[in-house]
Amino acid sequence: MFEQQRQSLPLGKIYFWTVISGGTAASYLSLVQLIDQGGSEGFSYVAFLVFAVLGALTELVAIPLPKGGHLTASFPILFACLLELGYQPTLGILAVTAILCNGFLQRRSWKLCWFNFSQYALSYLAASQLLQLVGYGPVPAIRELPPTNVLAFAMLAYLLTNILLVDGFIAIEKKVPLYRVLWEDDRWEFL
Repeated sequence: MFEQQRQSLPLGKIYFWTVISGGTAASYLSLVQLIDQGGSEGFSYVAFLVFAVLGALTELVAIPLPKGGHLTASFPILFACLLELGYQPTLGILAVTAILCNGFLQRRSWKLCWFNFSQYALSYLAASQLLQLVGYGPVPAIRELPPTNVLAFAMLAYLLTNILLVDGFIAIEKKVPLYRVLWEDDRWEFL
């Protein structure tokens, strides 16, 4: 009798597609929420275009790290967009940078572009939810920036979510403990 061997999915692929599923679901639900709220009343298209152009340009600026790899300069622009316009417009800019910059200009695989978009969507969602939890929405709605400590915690929520999503995948793929990846890859981000 012929027996087929079942191949199980490697943990790295499961993790990769789980992050993509989570980020895509968060993006979809956010879009549905925006539509349910009546769309873009009071939305500044000029500010969105400025943030989109700056986000795309800064995504192309690579800052080399001492141990290899690089950071992009887009975080301050995208975080400012989150504060000024909110989560949904920030997702729009993330989609533009993922498709244009990562896909076309940097010629990364589409799966990697989707993963990057998804992990950024989840990271900015963490920051956005923390801001909303303490009573802050986009700046035009409240007309003042959150206090420095709230901004710091929102940035920390973004950074921790982002680092754990990316380094978790790297640790699984390399079969090394997460703390080693954190130390080797991200200690410079914390400095």
